[in-house]
Amino acid sequence: MWESFGPAANWALVSVPALAIVGLLLARRVGFVDPKPGALLLERKRGQTPAAPIGGVLLGALAAYVLLLPGPAAAGGAAGYVLDMAWPFGLILILAAVLLGLVDDAVTDGLSPVPKVLGQFAVSACVVAAYLTAFELPTSDLLDLAPPEGLGFEALFLLLGTVIVMNVINTFDHADGLVLSVGALAFCTAFPLVGLACLALLPFNLRAGSMRLPKLFLGDTGSHLIGALIVVAPEAWGVLIVPALDLSRVVLARLAAGQAFWLGDRRHLGQVLQRAGWSNGAAVLGAAAVMAPSASWAGWGGWAAGWVGVAASAAGYLILLWVARRGLQNDIASLDVN
Repeated sequence: MWESFGPAANWALVSVPALAIVGLLLARRVGFVDPKPGALLLERKRGQTPAAPIGGVLLGALAAYVLLLPGPAAAGGAAGYVLDMAWPFGLILILAAVLLGLVDDAVTDGLSPVPKVLGQFAVSACVVAAYLTAFELPTSDLLDLAPPEGLGFEALFLLLGTVIVMNVINTFDHADGLVLSVGALAFCTAFPLVGLACLALLPFNLRAGSMRLPKLFLGDTGSHLIGALIVVAPEAWGVLIVPALDLSRVVLARLAAGQAFWLGDRRHLGQVLQRAGWSNGAAVLGAAAVMAPSASWAGWGGWAAGWVGVAASAAGYLILLWVARRGLQNDIASLDVN
């Protein structure tokens, strides 16, 4: 199968880094950097070098390029196959996720909640349209659902689920490299070429950045796109367990402290690990290690083995937090301090 999408694999491994360098230089020249001067994000991420949020644009360009290759096999993986068979809604889905993220990244402090959620529902509608066009929804086999009305319940499940997944991935983008590692793991079988591109962009996201060549951020473009593509491939859903557990823990901590659950802070996994003395690279490796067992939920060994992997990732997440208990002790009592 590799021969069928070999040219695109070469594009992912060779052209993506080259385009990343060109894009970073261009973004610096036109001032497309994040966080912007005066943005609230600067208060949450002290010490961050302004970076160009172009990673999602590059991933979207690769995914679109793959869909334009002749033959459904060229896309590779379950997600690529569905998007290719759902023409033109697969391409529309990619463009909608990229456009929403670009608008959010371009606005100082990002879009307000209402227009952002409406945009996410628009992207989610594209996911549903893609599955309807491909004549198959994934949730029947997964949840053993057979609603009398046919696809209505499953379509609603996907519509709401896509919005939830995009927000779960968006909140996990709290430290450099985390969401790219999610993408690399999730798409290793579901959409291999996008997974390769995530790996190719990882060094640009982890590097310190300089005045000559800024850091690369995925931005909301990347987190929305990766979230939407994960929904398209049920075999990759298991990788969501660690980001979902992390978001749930943070929300409960905020509520317990009497704070608004939607306001950002520094309680997330990567920030806790860094506060405990881990480097950014070590935090990414630690998070990737605990996500790896659930990365291909049903891709290897069937659903039974997939559930074992999900349980292993959940246990690994708790162990990782326990190892970083020094960070957690400070985490309970502080938001933006340290």
